[in-house]
Parts: sequence; structure tokens; C-alpha cells
Amino acid sequence: MKPSKMKKFFLTLSLSLTVGLAFAQTETTNASVAAKVDSLQQQLNVLQTKEEKRSQAEYDDKIWARKKYFTIGYVSQKLTNKDLGYDRKSQFGASLAWGRTYYLHKSAIAHILKIGLDWTRLSATFAKYKTDDLTEVNTLESDYGDYDDDDNGSDKDNIYQLDLGMGVGPSLNIAPFYSVGHGLQHLKLHTYFHVTPSYSLLIESTDGDTECHHGYTTFFNFGVDVAYKAISLGYEYRWGNSKFNSLSLAYDEEEGEGIKTDKQKFKFGTSTVYLLSLIHI
Repeated sequence: MKPSKMKKFFLTLSLSLTVGLAFAQTETTNASVAAKVDSLQQQLNVLQTKEEKRSQAEYDDKIWARKKYFTIGYVSQKLTNKDLGYDRKSQFGASLAWGRTYYLHKSAIAHILKIGLDWTRLSATFAKYKTDDLTEVNTLESDYGDYDDDDNGSDKDNIYQLDLGMGVGPSLNIAPFYSVGHGLQHLKLHTYFHVTPSYSLLIESTDGDTECHHGYTTFFNFGVDVAYKAISLGYEYRWGNSKFNSLSLAYDEEEGEGIKTDKQKFKFGTSTVYLLSLIHI
């Protein structure tokens, strides 16, 4: 091969190698840049997912985090003395309750429903009864043949009842507008059924005679309320039966003052309209 041709051959080979190396380097650089871009995109996706979860958790927390409750209510109550056969309706009544809801699962079902267990640590109900609607039958008429209905509404009559107990039972908590937003996600419906073991005290003072009834009562409570954020308005119906120990401090013209004891059966029905405050914990 001639020197001139040899020179051209080496120049061509050198140029080809240079172009090839440059192209290979460019491909490597592009691959490296693409890998870095892909890595950054993955990190961005991870951060975005974490932010979405944090925002979702914050959104849910504002809806479901209020678990403690305090209620105050106006009570309308009726009692029936099964043994003496009379009914009495309350003239005034009030209730207080303090408790907490324990959710049975962390995430809401379909984002709108949580099932809980309510524990009412203190349930207190007070009622003062009317005396002008007292209807006594059979027993009083047989024991006191000259019983006069006009004495039924004596201003001296005072009847009071106090119930103290602790309740527990399931509840359904619904946020129907969870996905709507615009503040409507805070609107919730709460319904429950509680069993409330209680100590009940009933005091009757009639024309100077005082009778005290007391004992254990199992009350059953069903209620529903509508809440917006921390404030709720609701209605509850409560019912129960009890056999009380009765202690009578009466004056007898023949025997003088005396203490009489017996047992009497009572039935109760209570309607309560209440205002509830939900507390964030």
C-alpha cells in the first residue's frame, strides 16, 4: 500500500473511532441524565404520596377526632306505680351525661361510616313530678274508703326522682357529605343504643308524710343526634322497670309516728331533648 493511501486509511480510521467514541459518550451521558430524571421523578412521587396521605389524615382528623362528649338536656318523664296503680308526669326535669366513643376500626367504611362503642361514664337525671294529674285506683280506694280526689293536687305534695348510672352500648357515626367538602363534611349523624345500670331514688312528700323509694334500675336508651363540628342537637328515649325498696315515715292517729317498709314496682319512660358538646382529644 502506498504511503499516501496508508495515511488516508489511518486518518479515516481515527476519525471513525473519534466519532464513535463521541457518540458512545453522548449515549452514556443521555442515559445517565435519564436515570437521574427518573430517580428524581420517583422521589417526587413518593413525596407527593406522603403529602396526600398527610392531607387526607388531617382532613379525616377534623371530622372524626372528637370522641369525648358532654350533654345537657331537658327531660319529660313519666312514672307508673304498678302496685298502687297510678301515673305521674314530670313538671320539670334535667339530665347530664359525660362519656367517650371508642371507634372499633381506624378507617371509616367508605369514608362515611364509623362503628363505635359508647361509654357514658356518668349519667344523671333529675325530675320533679306534677301532683295534680295523679290517678290512684283500686288500692287507695279499698284502703281508704273516704279518699277524696280533691286532695289529690295538694300544694304540699312534692315528688322528686334522681337517677345516677353508667351506660355502655354501640353507636353508628355517619358523615354523609364527607366527599362534598365546603364545610359540609363536618355534618354528622349519630345514633346509639345504651344499657344504663343505675341507682334510682324517689322521694314523695304528701301532707306531711314522707315516703322514700330506692333501688337498682336498668334503663335502656335509644337516641339520635345531628352534629356540626363540636355542637350537636339530639333526642333520646329511655325506659326501664324496677322494684324499689320503700320506706314510709307516716303519722297514724292510733299508732303515732312510725316507719313502714315494703317493696313497690315502678315503670319509667323518659323523653330527652339534649344539647351535646363534642370534645377534640
